[in-house]
Amino acid sequence: MIITDLYNSSKKMSDSGVLFSYTGYLSDDIISSVGNALKARLHNRKLSSAINGKIFGIFIEQAQNILRYGDNNEEIDAENPFLAQGRHQYKDGFFCIGEQEEGCYFVVCGNIITHAKSQSLKQQLDNITNMSPEEIKSEYRKKLRGEATEYGSGLGLLDIARRSFKPLEYSFETLDDNFVFYLIGA
Repeated sequence: MIITDLYNSSKKMSDSGVLFSYTGYLSDDIISSVGNALKARLHNRKLSSAINGKIFGIFIEQAQNILRYGDNNEEIDAENPFLAQGRHQYKDGFFCIGEQEEGCYFVVCGNIITHAKSQSLKQQLDNITNMSPEEIKSEYRKKLRGEATEYGSGLGLLDIARRSFKPLEYSFETLDDNFVFYLIGA
């Protein structure tokens, strides 16, 4: 029964340390609202401002990446009266935030992208995961100054890696001939 399955999923997430999760359409407004709820949840845990900043910064960067680079594998009706019109765009996305072990937090985001995008993204992620923390910081500073860099990684991915509690993890799960589901954990 669906209720039991959903309860079991919720319990499994809770047992895995998940503090906050969301699946569905994302827009700037939704990210802002969820961000406020996340700040409140983190504040209640009495974490240091440095840890709060890391978690929140990773979440914002990952959520913005979903909006900027995500693809939907279904058409969104431009006339849908339930979706705000104008400057808003909607992308399907997923994220969860939790604590794996005492003081070690994770932020995992996922979204749909095309196979073509996944190839260049995988190369960037491979480059970043092969860097030391010092190389990540150096590459990040060069990108901020607008300098050419050795690795060709995006500023946002470098920022996520720089803030991350552990090395980045990622996967690309094939959905069909055109799309993959991309997951990144920091």
